[in-house]
Amino acid sequence: MTKKIFALMLGVIIGASHYTYIYAQDFSCGDNAKYSYENGVLTVYGTGKINDYNNGNDRPWDSFFNDVNKIVIDNGITEIGDWAFSDFKNLSEIQFGNTLQTIGERAFYNCSSITYISLPEGIQTIEDGAFNSCTSMVRVDLPESLTSIGNSSFMNLPQLSAVVIPSNVNSIGKWAFFGCSSLTGIYFEGKVPNEIGTYMISDINENYMIFVNTPYAAEWSEKNIFDPEHTYLYNTEDIIPIYLNNRRINFDQQPIIKDGRTLVPVRAIFEAMGAVVGWDEETRTVVAERNGIIIKISIDNTVMYKNDIPITIDVPAVIENSRTLVPARAISEAFGAQVSWDEASRTVNITIDD
Repeated sequence: MTKKIFALMLGVIIGASHYTYIYAQDFSCGDNAKYSYENGVLTVYGTGKINDYNNGNDRPWDSFFNDVNKIVIDNGITEIGDWAFSDFKNLSEIQFGNTLQTIGERAFYNCSSITYISLPEGIQTIEDGAFNSCTSMVRVDLPESLTSIGNSSFMNLPQLSAVVIPSNVNSIGKWAFFGCSSLTGIYFEGKVPNEIGTYMISDINENYMIFVNTPYAAEWSEKNIFDPEHTYLYNTEDIIPIYLNNRRINFDQQPIIKDGRTLVPVRAIFEAMGAVVGWDEETRTVVAERNGIIIKISIDNTVMYKNDIPITIDVPAVIENSRTLVPARAISEAFGAQVSWDEASRTVNITIDD
């Protein structure tokens, strides 16, 4: 990385008490790891591990961490140390390099402005409390390479509604998803992990569902890890990936195809698009509002309403496994999105302006 100039700007009058710092020089944060900071972006580069910082103390970026809104972990970094970026209250975006293998204990603890993370292929271990209390988190994408999820690693994420556990995960610590009060769907793609900690899903939504891949149904039944009343089977080949602006949406009930149309869980799709969602129990009608557009769609009705203007749809909204599913194309286009279907990969791609 090109060296940049470290600048210290004093007040107009010599001896002024107000100082503005622009950190643009490179500093050490590991044996072979360095960082630079400029305009709200903290970049870590080099090779190897970012240092551990006991309880978040004595970190080299502590003088400006409240100004950071984006962290970039460059290729070459293999491990994020303990407590490295905890309490970054204004951090909203993390870009991970593809050499990263381990995220340390409480590395991003209490980073309360992060809404979405997508961990790259290559990460094997998420240590204890790594994303604990990231209270704005609504989506987490975990890679196939992941093998271990630590104690309380995703604890107290009240906005998280669904998560997919990759097939190679063989250890999930206690309290891993404790207190995720909106969590209603957990998809296990593989076998029963060798270790599942106590209270892993305690204090979550009472209507939660555990989805188990059909080829492993016998093993899951034998181990009896979760309440059978909350456990459902699914086939991976039947799953229809939905991408919104190139980011995959995790659902608590997977999309289905009915009469040639893809139906998706209403709350997840609307909230992913930034809409506010409501439900009228008396009329069994979903109401969603985004940028002044109000959509109303009722169960088993082939007419939906956009700002009270009726629009005929091919397939009505339905209820599947106690979840309301709506036609993806119709409701997305009603909000001005563009929708495409990739037949080869059986994938729906949605593009919408922020």
